[in-house]
Amino acid sequence: EKELIKSEEKYRLLFANNPQPMWIYDLETLAFLEVNQAAINHYGYSQEEFLSMTLKDIRPAEDIRALMDDIEKTKNNMNSAGEWRHLKKNGEIIDVEIKSHSVNFNNRNARHILINDITERKIAIEALELANNELENLHNNLNYAIFSVDTVQNKMLIASSAHEQVFGYPPSMFFQNPQLWYELVIPEDRPIADAGYPVLFAGKDLMHELRIAHPSGQLRWIEARMKPKLDGNGKLVRVDGIVTDITGRKIAEQELKKLSHAIEQSPVSVFITDLNGNMEYVNPKTLKISGYTKEELIGKNPRIFSSGEKPKEEYEQLWSTI
Repeated sequence: EKELIKSEEKYRLLFANNPQPMWIYDLETLAFLEVNQAAINHYGYSQEEFLSMTLKDIRPAEDIRALMDDIEKTKNNMNSAGEWRHLKKNGEIIDVEIKSHSVNFNNRNARHILINDITERKIAIEALELANNELENLHNNLNYAIFSVDTVQNKMLIASSAHEQVFGYPPSMFFQNPQLWYELVIPEDRPIADAGYPVLFAGKDLMHELRIAHPSGQLRWIEARMKPKLDGNGKLVRVDGIVTDITGRKIAEQELKKLSHAIEQSPVSVFITDLNGNMEYVNPKTLKISGYTKEELIGKNPRIFSSGEKPKEEYEQLWSTI
């Protein structure tokens, strides 16, 4: 009997001095039977107030039905846990995680509850999720795919939804097959991709332009920028990067080259001036007809062709071909 008394006293001390809020409630009436000092401090009710209340008094009104359903479900369980909302005396609603187990308290069926306030944790998680969603939306609105690959396990860690916009395949397929991007590179450009591996293994940043076979049947250009991550032993463990669809830029560059070639080979005189009217480009035909060198014309005004420095016939021929 002495041992029993000693054990009960030890339990009461652990209960009373526990830094986490704790209480015991009656399973039938839901009345508080005992509360510790941490619960009194955290919730703002005095011990007398707690002992005159039931569980319903610390729950928001809209949560009462869920509370009663849960009590019915867990009444016969020795142990249970879950997340709930509690109401402090000052009206503040907090998120809590509870753990409970059945006890016999003064010959009454009761439950012993341990409370962990997770309000700040949930706020932090929600803020992080919001920030991640905003970042993801930003990345999706930009025309580039973000990726991160575990090179040790050959596992895709991150594949933004913009992969579908760039490659034509959803991110899920890149998670299933991290080598899908390489398989899409046309055979002629794979040596370029292969040459990049030693660069990454050496811990150096890499940028290259490749052509891929898009599922639409189009040939598309991509620009891949990659940053390697080495461990303490200098081993490549991860590659992070972005991939951009540069097809439009490449088409424009090709058209510009064609136009430049056409101007260079043009049978008529062509020159281009800046906003001040000074020449910044002259084609070979202009040089041939005018007799000037390129160095003599760049930066000069086209009036030089009427300066009288050359025979009149040359100027007439030049102006007739411009």
